Amino acid sequence: MKSTRWPQARIDKLVALYRDGVILDDIAEALDTPVTTIKSRIRVIREEYNLPYRDPKEVQRKARPRNTVTSYDKRWSGPIPRGHWIITRKWELTDEQREALNAED
Repeated sequence: MKSTRWPQARIDKLVALYRDGVILDDIAEALDTPVTTIKSRIRVIREEYNLPYRDPKEVQRKARPRNTVTSYDKRWSGPIPRGHWIITRKWELTDEQREALNAED
């Protein structure tokens, strides 16, 4: 796995935000970096900067947006998803397919 070096100013900003109790989502947004990268970098620098472990109950992540289910979706929900190929496929052989099958015999 390739290790990338962070500039010292960026690490200092990460440490300051972490110590201020900012949640990981906001740190990631401030540094324009994915949350998983922030977690990994904190794991790497934790001992060097004496970063305390956080209580998971105190650090809440932002809720992911929920999918909006419309009344149209509710009416058309069933065992086969709307628009599935099985619904729209023509269930008969074309003339070319018939000829190909007859030619094989």
